[in-house]
Amino acid sequence: MLRTERWEENANAVIAAIDGRQSHMWTAIPGIVQSFNAEHNTVEVQPTIQRKLRQPDGTSIDETLSLCVDVPVHFPSGGGFTMTVPVQRGDECLLVFSSRCIDNWWDRGGVQPQRIERMHNPSDGFAILGTRSKPRALKNVSTSNVQLRSDDGSVFIEIQNGQQSGAASQAGGNQVVRIVAPTKVRLETPLLEVTGDIHAGGEVQAHALVSATPAPSVGFGDPDPLAAPKPVSLSTHLHSGVQPGGAMTQPPVPGT
Repeated sequence: MLRTERWEENANAVIAAIDGRQSHMWTAIPGIVQSFNAEHNTVEVQPTIQRKLRQPDGTSIDETLSLCVDVPVHFPSGGGFTMTVPVQRGDECLLVFSSRCIDNWWDRGGVQPQRIERMHNPSDGFAILGTRSKPRALKNVSTSNVQLRSDDGSVFIEIQNGQQSGAASQAGGNQVVRIVAPTKVRLETPLLEVTGDIHAGGEVQAHALVSATPAPSVGFGDPDPLAAPKPVSLSTHLHSGVQPGGAMTQPPVPGT
């Protein structure tokens, strides 16, 4: 045997040994959520890439991996704030496997010793939600603005850039955009424009002059033909030409 042939055999043997060892190492793999534990913020995930299993006759078969259980979910978080999503069965994710055992850290937090000396093991995974296969790719993704949106795009909150900076939202069909606050919602802006009707279920207070164009509705919803064209205080305005008896008052005096 030539020296070069012996070297090639040794090199092939080393490569085969390295490949065999690497086949038992796990770094990252896509998965599908099977269940979500909201209390512990963990999921059970089915890995979606099958592994090759060599048979005694030299052939190989594709084997589905076992479920990864008690996998911590990654929610974007920091500074005391977290953005959560309602994790559902069937959501796709990316499983990232720690290079060392995470059991003690997961149970206790902080800096902990390894409970078991294992490396790159499917038992030490984290689920990063949002990874998508081609059939589940989002449609109409904005290429210029940041959005918090539903998958179908019918509801979204958008932060725009440049001269049109601000926020926008859209609801389709019978969907409703709700803002819920324990005490109040405060909008600080030089001008607030509402293009539709306003329905108030409670007391309405005005601490400034109120004007309406066209004339505001009064009584049974009929337009007030005598509404002044200038701002009129709803709490302090006066009427001129008042006489005792059944006569009607004059229009309010603007600016009073």
